Amino acid sequence: MDWENLNSFRTSDFMDVVDAPEELLSPHFLIIQSYWFHEPAQNRPSHMSFQRSLDFIQRWKPLEETFLVHLGDADMVPGDPANSMMKKTVPKHPLAPPSGGPPYPVPLHHDQWQESVDQVVRDYRLPFKITVARDGMKADLS
Repeated sequence: MDWENLNSFRTSDFMDVVDAPEELLSPHFLIIQSYWFHEPAQNRPSHMSFQRSLDFIQRWKPLEETFLVHLGDADMVPGDPANSMMKKTVPKHPLAPPSGGPPYPVPLHHDQWQESVDQVVRDYRLPFKITVARDGMKADLS
């Protein structure tokens, strides 16, 4: 990998990075998966939740923008009969506003994902632009 010319960093399926090289810090763009919105109590190997990705976004400090990809529908949604499906998972400690109150609701489609992400960014006063990727979306990463 050409670390000197690295202006974007795309993650693959992972749950943790121990001793990440300094070259991973402050990429211009970060592309990271968010299979769940809330971190599940039992996370299948190699999947990231939005809640968990916040730690990496804050650690790696992307300079321009973070794109969330690989969104899933495995969060349990209160009252949803599909919650009995095997892929649905109970959240460990659902992401909630820092001021207290109930957890953020599980987003059900892309627009809700973006609204929820924007709300988390505002509530936690994060200095990062985080965009939920969409089918057909194009971004200039140069």
